[in-house]
Amino acid sequence: MTEDKKNWEPSASIENLKTRSRVLSKIRQFFLERSVLEVDVPNISRNTVSDPNLDSFSFRHNGLTLYLQTSPEYFLKRLLADAREDFFYLGKAFRSGEVGPLHNPEFTILEWYRCGWDEFSLMDEVFDLIKFISNEYDHSIKSQKFTYLNYFQKIMNINPHTATLALLQEICVKRFGSQWNDASRTCCLDLLFSQIIQPKLPTGIVFIYDFPECQSGLSEIREFPEYNVSRRFELFYNSIELGNGYFELTSGEEQRSRFLSDNIQRKIQFKHSIAVDENLLSALDHGLPNCSGIAIGFDRLLMCLLGEKTISSVISFPWES
Repeated sequence: MTEDKKNWEPSASIENLKTRSRVLSKIRQFFLERSVLEVDVPNISRNTVSDPNLDSFSFRHNGLTLYLQTSPEYFLKRLLADAREDFFYLGKAFRSGEVGPLHNPEFTILEWYRCGWDEFSLMDEVFDLIKFISNEYDHSIKSQKFTYLNYFQKIMNINPHTATLALLQEICVKRFGSQWNDASRTCCLDLLFSQIIQPKLPTGIVFIYDFPECQSGLSEIREFPEYNVSRRFELFYNSIELGNGYFELTSGEEQRSRFLSDNIQRKIQFKHSIAVDENLLSALDHGLPNCSGIAIGFDRLLMCLLGEKTISSVISFPWES
């Protein structure tokens, strides 16, 4: 928003808001033509994510602690376990934390799941969607796929899956300071990827896949002779992260273990623990179909397609207004 904008005025131009409306309609058209059902799920729940990298808004009501949802993932997986059909959600999500050119605590998220698909089929569909909605803005858009290992070896000449924690800490301390001397493997890899690898990704659409096992989130694991990888991928547009996808974990027992591990990391970071979502685990125990899913930040995607520099230029009123 420019300095001469009055506080009451919207941050996005009317032209961008009209484009936003058209793109939202095109997304719904894309999934309608592919028989993917749009569903609406709650924004408020007694449960929330345990991911140490995400913080939820919470409030008290009638003696209960309730949370604004950071994504529709848990509800969508409960639907998947029941109906075993393809679903998508296009609506609001909320994340407490950073506010800036690429972050707004309230944002629009696009999340969908494909039964019987692996992560590579889903990557192809993600690119199909972006081509479909960007046709009037960028006819030359292309996509590339690389493994997480590819870029670490290319840029840093190390194998991120087999490098020792001591080596990763040494690199982080040398480049970013002594505060990284006791950092975890996950924190070291996150830092190196975001600060060194990500800025050097090619222009256009890039998929990075086969993330380290320690960054598995809610994904299945693929085993190799020397190391394991997470069956997850991230989507980038001109080095800006837009989305995170998984070949989804189906084991309730393994998911419970990961929730407990998350809370250990939260304690290390002086964050409060999060109660395990027993409804989600019951759904997984009932039987989640083999499927892949992805969540994309719609505002960031639109910002990139329009060549804007901030998401406030594509939303009517940012957080601070």
